[in-house]
Amino acid sequence: MASRARTGLAVLSLIVVVCVEAFAVRGQPPRILILDHARVIDGTGEAAQNDMRVTIRGDRIESVQPSGKGAVPDGAERLDLAGR
Repeated sequence: MASRARTGLAVLSLIVVVCVEAFAVRGQPPRILILDHARVIDGTGEAAQNDMRVTIRGDRIESVQPSGKGAVPDGAERLDLAGR
C-alpha cells in the first residue's frame, strides 16, 4: 500500500511540474499572486495561522507574513480571502 501511495505522489508531482512549465510564459517576468487574509496550515502539526498574507512569485512561495505587513509588489494580482 505504501508503494502505491508513493507512486501516486510521484505521478501527481510530475503532473504539477508539467502544468507549471506549460503555463509559464518564456521571457516574461513571473506572475505575482498575493493571497491576503488567508488561513495557513504549514503541515508541522502547529495550529493554523489566521489572517496571513502569502506571496507567490511564479511557481514559488516567496513569503508568508501577517496580512497588512510589507508592501505589495507592483503588478501583483491580489485575492482577498477574508471570510472564506
